[in-house]
Amino acid sequence: MDKEKAIKNFSRNVKRFPQLPFIADLELEELFGQEVGRALEFLERIDREEKICSSCGGRCCRQMGCEFFSEAFGECPINDYRPLLCRFHYCEEFGEEQKSLIKEFSDIFVEGISRLEAESGAISAIELNMLLYGACRNSEEPCPSLIEDIGQILAAANRGHIDWEGARRMLREEVQSYRSMKLKEANPAFHYAEPYRFSP
Repeated sequence: MDKEKAIKNFSRNVKRFPQLPFIADLELEELFGQEVGRALEFLERIDREEKICSSCGGRCCRQMGCEFFSEAFGECPINDYRPLLCRFHYCEEFGEEQKSLIKEFSDIFVEGISRLEAESGAISAIELNMLLYGACRNSEEPCPSLIEDIGQILAAANRGHIDWEGARRMLREEVQSYRSMKLKEANPAFHYAEPYRFSP
């Protein structure tokens, strides 16, 4: 894989994606290029066929401290929109034969973010991604409203005030609303309709 090309694509295109960190499948190829898009599709196909992620019990999600995670869902409730950090993370269960490809994905993600910071400090598009996983949160910073809403939805489901399917639907709606808001803010002259919106 041409990692340098993928990183340059990311650096050049990231400002066109104000909806980050939540990114749809088809948007990934626009952001990183066709080679990365096809490689990710390859690993996704392995995952579906071997049911690696759906059968692991959320080990990676727990390690990341993802606010969306609950065993009650069985799988990521926002799978179609999951953040870059998730999409570029593949554990050892994918096998030794995929180890080099997984390492390349890690390099692209880490180096891409590092260059953004070094070149312009332009991390606004991904800072929520870091917040969602506690990487840059501290007690002096107010919790973003989206994260507060996520917590309230999961708390309501845990107390039995809503069922888990309803919670899944509400979480997806929160993410879709966030994406739409960011896209409209970036395109104030247009009534923007999201090109990649999936049904629950």
